[in-house]
Amino acid sequence: MQNSKTEYQEAYSKGLINSPVNQIDGNNFVLIPEGCKVSDMENFEKYPRRIKENKTFIEVESFITYLKNFQTKETLITADPFTRKVGAIIDYHSKTQPEWCEHKVYFSPRLSKEWSEWIVFNAQQFSQADFLEFLEDHMENIKSPPGAEIMELCSSLEGTKNVNFKSGFKQDNGAINLKWEENFEATGSRAGDLKIPPELTLGISPFEKGTVYEIKAWLRYRIKEGKLVFFYKMMNPEKFIDDAFDEFLATIIEKTAIKPLLGNLENI
Repeated sequence: MQNSKTEYQEAYSKGLINSPVNQIDGNNFVLIPEGCKVSDMENFEKYPRRIKENKTFIEVESFITYLKNFQTKETLITADPFTRKVGAIIDYHSKTQPEWCEHKVYFSPRLSKEWSEWIVFNAQQFSQADFLEFLEDHMENIKSPPGAEIMELCSSLEGTKNVNFKSGFKQDNGAINLKWEENFEATGSRAGDLKIPPELTLGISPFEKGTVYEIKAWLRYRIKEGKLVFFYKMMNPEKFIDDAFDEFLATIIEKTAIKPLLGNLENI
């Protein structure tokens, strides 16, 4: 055992002689002989030397809570208004001191289920039956006309699915009045009107757990071979997403006292 220890000490001493620590401008370096490898022993230490972390949150309050637990006066926050994501480098460098920039946290809000469903069918044509089903499934998102009027509209759509529509005109209040007729070989025919509101006011949030906005959606129709085709057109939907994202940024500024810089997150 003694011989082994002596041989180890001798080899270790030769290694120090062959690869001494040198300095240039106060920075340490060593010359490593060919065939040798540097091994980092950090995994065997009691604690890591620094935090290396990448966390992503979908809720702004969770992002802020994490950030406040670790942020320093040099922490950098960058916001990308095109992808609508926020990234923070907690261990960012100062003007005079480089840092590792390896402790990062991100906020990536998710679009709400309601917003996604309304936006995917925006300006898309519905048959009369499909439009009826869509209204019934999303009635809770419609703030006006009142629920009773929407129920009446759904009832009217249900009752006129098999009739032929002749024409339509706008009333003084902007509502659309559609003329329909149904013929029966034995009993003759019947006719009537179908009144369609000119617009809907939706109450939905673009993002999960975000502010609910009132969004106008114009109602439009076409008559094709006596059958109705409906579509709606949301007014400036992108503006509401931008406003909702700006509201997230305002909350981050208020609670962290760090103003995000606008930029790309590809390298963060």
